[in-house]
Amino acid sequence: MPICSTETYYFEEVENRLKAINATSVQLLVLDEAYPDLNIPREHAIIGIKDVYTLWETGHTDLESRVGYYCSYLRLCASQRPQSAETIYTGLQTHVLPHILLAAVIAESHIAQDSQMYFKQQSWAFEKLIGQCFPDGYPRPNDLSDEHIDELVTTVVDSLKGVRERIDGSRRLRRHADERYIDQEQLRNHVIELLARAVLFANHSGSVPEHDYGPQKETIERVKQKFNEYLP
Repeated sequence: MPICSTETYYFEEVENRLKAINATSVQLLVLDEAYPDLNIPREHAIIGIKDVYTLWETGHTDLESRVGYYCSYLRLCASQRPQSAETIYTGLQTHVLPHILLAAVIAESHIAQDSQMYFKQQSWAFEKLIGQCFPDGYPRPNDLSDEHIDELVTTVVDSLKGVRERIDGSRRLRRHADERYIDQEQLRNHVIELLARAVLFANHSGSVPEHDYGPQKETIERVKQKFNEYLP
């Protein structure tokens, strides 16, 4: 069994890299769609997202993406050092989760053409990865509170500030960008949906107690009805 050998978790360093990867991916994918004759290397953005976030397939849990491995390692640290668990999960949710959510939005906006293709390509890897940032393996009701949602959305918006400014300054780029990360309200709605999909995946994958999700109960039910057919 691996041993967690350090109390240095590198949250900020990982966050800085994920911010750069996501921002670069958005620019490459939008430029490729806006200027198809320029032969922008779109495949590099797609390969990068998969390598960093989603190198995971149903039935092959030993294949983990870089972020997946990082999350698994920190969950191991939390299990071996209960006194550090709160610090670890707070760090994951503050510095890693927002960028997982943005990467999922990017993949759904620019790589997959519809929900069926998205889940076929990604095998619910983003939803599984979202769950890795929470102690129980899925978001609980407090994790879907307005305050927590607002914090996540603010981090995502800030991480794309320069890219958004460039896109907003070009009509052509603006036409090919996606409202799910350009418009803050649409981004907020999609973040809530992604968290709800992580709950749905966790319910499908194992025994999850029933929770009262309060204000988000309707969202949980809607997500269940909309995406249940795509579960692996």
